[in-house]
Amino acid sequence: MRIAEGILGNTAIPGAGIPSWALQRLRGCWRATQRPAALVTGGAPRLPALLPLLTLVSGVAGYGVWSGWAAPGGDLLASVVVFGILSGGRSPDEHAAVLTDQETVWRMQRRLRELEGLTELGRIGSAGSPPDVFFGTLTALVARLLGAQACAVFLAHPQATVLRPAVPACGIGDDALAAAVLSAEPGTVAAALLEGSTLGTAELATDPTLRTLHHVAAGGGAASAIAIRFRGHGEPIGVLVLFNKVDGADFDADDRRLLDMVVAQIGPTIEGFQRYRESEEQRQMLHAALDHMVDGIVVVDAGGRVLYANRALMRHWRKPIYPGALRNDFMRNERFYDLEGNLVRFARLPLSRALGQGETTRHERFAYARSDDQWNYYDISCTPLFDDLGRVTSAVSVFRDITQQVAGEQERERLLEELAISEGRLRVILETMDDAVVVFRGDTVVLANRRYRELFGFERDIVGRAAPDLAAHMIHCFADTGAYFAARRQATTTPESLITTDLETVWPEHRFLRRVSSPVPGPDGDYFGRIVLYRDITDLRNLEQKKDAFMLTVGYELQEPLTIIKGYGALLQRRLAGLHGSRDVLRRIGLDLEAVGQQVANLSTETDRLLYLVEQFQDLVRLDTEEPSLKPVDLVGLVDEVVAQLGPELLLRRVRVHRPPAGQSLTVLGDERRLRQALYALVHNAAQYSPPTEAILVSLIRQEQESRQEAPACVTVQDFGIGLEPGEATQVFERFYRGEHARALAPRGLGINLYRAATIVRRHRGEIRAESDGPGRGSRFTVQLPLLL
Repeated sequence: MRIAEGILGNTAIPGAGIPSWALQRLRGCWRATQRPAALVTGGAPRLPALLPLLTLVSGVAGYGVWSGWAAPGGDLLASVVVFGILSGGRSPDEHAAVLTDQETVWRMQRRLRELEGLTELGRIGSAGSPPDVFFGTLTALVARLLGAQACAVFLAHPQATVLRPAVPACGIGDDALAAAVLSAEPGTVAAALLEGSTLGTAELATDPTLRTLHHVAAGGGAASAIAIRFRGHGEPIGVLVLFNKVDGADFDADDRRLLDMVVAQIGPTIEGFQRYRESEEQRQMLHAALDHMVDGIVVVDAGGRVLYANRALMRHWRKPIYPGALRNDFMRNERFYDLEGNLVRFARLPLSRALGQGETTRHERFAYARSDDQWNYYDISCTPLFDDLGRVTSAVSVFRDITQQVAGEQERERLLEELAISEGRLRVILETMDDAVVVFRGDTVVLANRRYRELFGFERDIVGRAAPDLAAHMIHCFADTGAYFAARRQATTTPESLITTDLETVWPEHRFLRRVSSPVPGPDGDYFGRIVLYRDITDLRNLEQKKDAFMLTVGYELQEPLTIIKGYGALLQRRLAGLHGSRDVLRRIGLDLEAVGQQVANLSTETDRLLYLVEQFQDLVRLDTEEPSLKPVDLVGLVDEVVAQLGPELLLRRVRVHRPPAGQSLTVLGDERRLRQALYALVHNAAQYSPPTEAILVSLIRQEQESRQEAPACVTVQDFGIGLEPGEATQVFERFYRGEHARALAPRGLGINLYRAATIVRRHRGEIRAESDGPGRGSRFTVQLPLLL
């Protein structure tokens, strides 16, 4: 029997015993006889169009069988034509019965349809379509191949535990599909699929997302479903899901076998598609990143043609550079110079050396003459690329515009040169100064002159040493180490303040020094460090001692005659009082007894004032020389005594005392008489320079510190009077200083009360400071004394 196995569409599949020219003749017969689901069998009389061909093929008049079948939509898919002659004793009807067996026919139908579908799958995989076209065509073809209403692809993303749908899909709307994200956590349906299971309707229904998607795909009535993973050359890359067979049946074993063939073919296709898409996205991102770079980048092949140039390079050259342009066109006529001003030949540029000799260059600097009066500076790096034989195929060059950097370096060199000159001058000045100077940056010494090293016995340079190391050395130099450490601590707590302290050294020489500590601002105005200056005031102190001795001597010498004058004045007052009865007689001789009495009273008053001044000067001398008599002193009780001594005219100012909480003691070790003098001077000063109606506030507290041993007793006297000018906060404690506003308000005064108070506080290892918000806004004086624990 000769058999033409089938005619599919317009193509005749070669059959047994039928030459190709005869199959071509069958095409016309197939077109003429195709009709939906038609089955035509029988002998030659029923197929008159085939009789000539039958005779040619069989050589005799035999019989023919024609079988055709259609797709679910009604289109004829294929036909089988069988020509034969009687053989084996079988009748034409027996041969027709064999060929008309439905199982055989449908099996052949399935094979042909599979062949067509798999062939089409291979074609769409190599078409290079965009994602929406690719996945739309793929899902439609798979759905038609397996006779399903809907088909969707879910892709596994690296390092993620979800499967995301590929849009579009066949038979499912994009909105419903976009929301269908499958969780691939262990124990889920998606995880089982990725592990290799092929799941049917019942298993897929356990996943709520797939159940919802199935419901949408089926239009409200879910029938059948099947899902299977597909993979490329490595890990699983996704899942293929189909819903509802068109004929209403469930997916059977043949469908699963066909699905295995489908996923085996589309797995590498999708993997390749994804890799292509990822590489294309990476290429686009790379180009976008390169186009947004500040540095110019150009890639040139071995023939000197541009393969790529980013936008920055075009901005540098101010001309478009397109792929395929010659390197010589945009570089040969440009003038490049080295930083010494020598013209660089074209062949010596990095890109020429890389293409010619395969030389790699890193960060070579060139000057580029953009015009006669405009220059740019570039940092150029170039890397050649080689093939497997070691030949240069291309080169990548990076042009970095360093014009501003070079200008900054030149400016920095100029400033450094000026700074070196200034520093040299400063060092000469500092080294020849009679004052000792040390500069700290933070806690590190950055400068110390010769006089500083000599004054404190440093045998070598101390630059770079830490402030605590210097303090450990200098603790042996001072007679009163407490005053030295108090000054250092004040500089730490108030870094913006100017601090002046008088100190006495006992080693390596006995000296009197005035320590002035001032903050050094940085370039931005912030705190940089401190400069400390030590001025030798030994000669000045000796003069002061001589002056004090002179004043003490003069005071003693003046005190006796002033006392005598005061006594004579009192005697005259008594005698004048006895002459009241002779007032008329004295008036007749031109003597006014009342006027003389007033003059004698004035003489007594001025004598008392002179005696007070002499006593004040003597007390100042004794204050600098005498040793304080130390004993425990209760500051709260001492303040109450001072307030009680103020007198009625000062009490009218309503002095208010804020005492510490009950049970909190403020006891210090000190000289009670001198501390009373200091507190009285502060309260009296507040009353003297504030209006009579304004209150004076006296507060006593224990200032909290991290260490209880360092917690000082704090006494604050605040007034609302004339206030202080900027800069007067430290001057008010100087001897005989009186501000302009103070002299205008009270012309008389020596300016020694605040000096006496500051001296007493410092001799008790305490601190005193003045604060004010400005003229007319009052003043605040604060005394801190170490507590007796």
